[in-house]
Amino acid sequence: MDYLNQVLKPAIEVILEDFGVVTAELGYTPIFMEDGNPAHGHKSITNPCAVFREKHGIQLLNHPSTSPDLNPIEKCWRAMKQSLHRRKIQPTNEIEMANAIIEEWNALDQEWINGLIAEQTHWIWEVVARRGWMTPN
Repeated sequence: MDYLNQVLKPAIEVILEDFGVVTAELGYTPIFMEDGNPAHGHKSITNPCAVFREKHGIQLLNHPSTSPDLNPIEKCWRAMKQSLHRRKIQPTNEIEMANAIIEEWNALDQEWINGLIAEQTHWIWEVVARRGWMTPN
């Protein structure tokens, strides 16, 4: 329920409001990518997250459950974790940690993120060549 109320509803509803009309006019359906975390409700159509996605017409990207190399956000999380560990002054409580995470997220370079997305075709073919096995990435 936390994932639904803290991530999906506040983030996705805003994105759908802002971009839903534009993508519909262009003939596109937004595709959403999630990992295999059980909280995301992929194994049950009655899970509140699954119901939310269905209600909003959110199409999920079908991808292997154990392929972080096919998920650009995983590289973002890794970069953020590394930056958090390199901080001279480490957060000492939940509020400081939340603020540090927001700072590190905002510090990610958008061009770098765009590059991660652009190279997905390469990694897809790499996984195909490895018959579904993870890449050395």
